[in-house]
Amino acid sequence: MLPSSIEETSELLRRGGYVPERALATALFLALKLGRPLFLEGDAASSAFLIAEGSIDVLRNVRGDRAERLATLKAGDLIGVNTLILPGPRTASCV
Repeated sequence: MLPSSIEETSELLRRGGYVPERALATALFLALKLGRPLFLEGDAASSAFLIAEGSIDVLRNVRGDRAERLATLKAGDLIGVNTLILPGPRTASCV
């Protein structure tokens, strides 16, 4: 279940080792349907995401149309931090 309050969200961020006040300043909450991508490899990037519930696969294209699973991330994991440090396109897809 997605956090239903600022307090629940702050606690989730603290458990993940993040600073809630900074993260919540620009937070948006998303709910994805199974199989829908959060973002695709090559997309422009300007955000990181914290998984509140469930899991997401990190995929990278290899040799044309074949995708390789790099990781499966779960609740409490942060996605997309690299782009906050080194701007550029997404280096993998999250589905």
